[in-house]
Amino acid sequence: MPNSLRHTIRPAGLGQRLLDLTERVGESHFLIAVQRSLALTLPLIMMGAIALLLRNFPIESFIEGQSPAFAAFCDVLIKSTFGVASLAILLGFSITLTRYHVSRHGQRYSNPAVTCIVVLCCFFVAIEVSPGNTLENALSIERGLFTALLIAAVAGKLFLVLSGLSFLRPPLGALGTDPLIGDVFLLTPAAISTILIFTAGAFLFASFVCPTFTMLLSQVLSYIPAPSAAGLGFALVYEFLCQLLWLTGLHGPNFLYAINDRLLWPASEANTILALQGFDPQFLITSQFSAFFVRLGGSGSTLCLIAAILWKGRLSDNRKLALLALVPGLFNVNEPLLFGIPLVLNPLFAVPFLLVPAVQTVITFAAMSFEWLPKTSGSTVWTTPILISGYMTTGSIAGTVAQIVLLAVGTLIYAPFVVFSEQIARRRSGKLLNDLMDLSQKKETEALQKRYLLHAGPEGRVAIALAHDLDKALDRGAGLYLDYQPQVDVLRSEMTGAEALLRWQHPVYGQIAPPLIVGIAEEIGRLAGLGF
Repeated sequence: MPNSLRHTIRPAGLGQRLLDLTERVGESHFLIAVQRSLALTLPLIMMGAIALLLRNFPIESFIEGQSPAFAAFCDVLIKSTFGVASLAILLGFSITLTRYHVSRHGQRYSNPAVTCIVVLCCFFVAIEVSPGNTLENALSIERGLFTALLIAAVAGKLFLVLSGLSFLRPPLGALGTDPLIGDVFLLTPAAISTILIFTAGAFLFASFVCPTFTMLLSQVLSYIPAPSAAGLGFALVYEFLCQLLWLTGLHGPNFLYAINDRLLWPASEANTILALQGFDPQFLITSQFSAFFVRLGGSGSTLCLIAAILWKGRLSDNRKLALLALVPGLFNVNEPLLFGIPLVLNPLFAVPFLLVPAVQTVITFAAMSFEWLPKTSGSTVWTTPILISGYMTTGSIAGTVAQIVLLAVGTLIYAPFVVFSEQIARRRSGKLLNDLMDLSQKKETEALQKRYLLHAGPEGRVAIALAHDLDKALDRGAGLYLDYQPQVDVLRSEMTGAEALLRWQHPVYGQIAPPLIVGIAEEIGRLAGLGF
């Protein structure tokens, strides 16, 4: 392909090493499968977030006055979304992992549907062999996400490896006109072997180690001693553990509930009682300290990330997602952003996800220690929005001012990582676009006659996105233009005409090659709009 047609992405010189390292880590097929499976749950998460917000709307009279029918309606939505999200992630991971395996190894025998069935069976095996592990906990996104991902990774990889072994594929020959039936017969020995091996391993783990990995983790965390009075060191360790658990897909505060019950909640209640009796609150580190100052918008201070995306973000998809997550984020429901970006197991956002709460812990602790900010004493519903919650929990406008400062500091920390993440996204998109441009230069007899929209893998998704943008560009008359290249008669030294060259300046991908523009326009039936 001529260099003029090749789309290039040039990262900033100072951050090139960081970009290269992060991109290499992010290209792990397991991380890609995790992130895509988390993103697939966004419709469930958004519906669950809305229902959760309605069920816990921050007006006490509204909560107390809810009819049983309305409460039951919201509870059904919450259980049907958040309550089954781990299962959706399990299936999404299996599909993505299989497709990646097929594209990378050319293993035509692997079938995403069969992988899902095998992994699903292994998931229920793990539940059955684990005494005390309920189906509700296993399916819940708060308690079962990590286990679901772990089972999908182990069982899915085992099945894909076994399905590639020739001695596990029966020589059945032609089995009819339906290719799925043929795949099922060919993969049945590998599927049976996977289920048997996984079941044996699950029995051994449950018998000699612990019923479940999450139960083992809970037992370890329950032995963490809590001091009689929490100081800055305790607060930093507690918040770090909460964030670290969230990064692996585990609900940090829920797993550390024993510490919260032994120390943070009693401190909150003691402060409230002292305030009602006319005394100054005594405890600095409380549950309100953590919920309304350290975790603005939810775990990881994701309200700061939303602000950073709206400030520094240039990719329209990220900005739209940030706006979508803004309303629930204002009410401390941050699941849409956690699983929409996603932040879980994201190597790039791990740094600010851990760093921002730590910085906000130090700032809040210092402000209360120097008595610039009153200690928390008010009882407040956990969904109370930022600025209001700061005032209500401290009884002072200083609480609102402190939240504004914390929001600004957290946004400044998240901002460069937003820029880095978009640079990486552009580099990945640029590589995919280069592949499509290479495809546009092939002969008509190759690559399904250049059917871009039907192309398997991520290239096809980029082509679909370009088709959508091209359709809008043609309707609005924006981005498409002609360059005129003069034609000169050298012998007579005069211009005899001009050749019109089609150009499309895409807002994200930059200059798009003319053959690709024409090919996509042909597939969506818009050639006439280009003047052909």
